[in-house]
Amino acid sequence: MACSTKRTRRSFVRIELPDVNVLLALTDPAHSHHEVASQWFADASRRGWATCPLTENGFVRILSNPSYPGVRLSPADATALLETSVQNHAATHHFWPDSVSLRDRTLFRPQVIAGPR
Repeated sequence: MACSTKRTRRSFVRIELPDVNVLLALTDPAHSHHEVASQWFADASRRGWATCPLTENGFVRILSNPSYPGVRLSPADATALLETSVQNHAATHHFWPDSVSLRDRTLFRPQVIAGPR
């Protein structure tokens, strides 16, 4: 999971970028980490969260794979599920296009980027 801090007039806003595995756990009630991911997202979705082309593509690719356990979704259905999740939290969702770089000091403070936990 990555995180960005976006400067507002008064302070920084923490925006979370959940990895593909977190997005999968959020949408799959049978996932072993569904509860933990849901608890994390309840907080993160209030502050700010993001997706990017890599996380969105990975989510659709894995969830629509016939070998994904217990779920049978087409790529179109997986995309619709992702879109619903984004729309349900549109007020705090940010889309980071592939032109965004961790090297951009106006968007990211490297010292607060969260790595694997």
